[in-house]
Amino acid sequence: MKKRNAPGELELIILQKLQLCKQATVSELEKELNNTYAYTTILTVLSRMHSKKLVKRIKIGRQFVYSAQKEQNLSILNRIKQKLFGGQTSGMIQYLINSSDKISKKELEEIEKIIKRYKHES
Repeated sequence: MKKRNAPGELELIILQKLQLCKQATVSELEKELNNTYAYTTILTVLSRMHSKKLVKRIKIGRQFVYSAQKEQNLSILNRIKQKLFGGQTSGMIQYLINSSDKISKKELEEIEKIIKRYKHES
């Protein structure tokens, strides 16, 4: 059987939570996920994510604290960009904008700020 390297749905949800809170224990993630998944399920998924190098962990006391592995997450996004959008960032952004039900004026302003900041940095 072929080994799967792409993150699954729960892995993506956990990555999103780790991006927001920077680092978390299994118990903290369980609470962040509104106790939708069992502690053991989250632990198993995090262990698999660690072996895929999607997250890193450090042992503090008797438990691990997990954080997103930024380089790996960027690699996943770059692979998606290459495969689905021919390497074009603009195509990827256009897809994200078009796939949203409705983008609020506030979100559009935030996107504009990001683009302006990026233009000034380049």
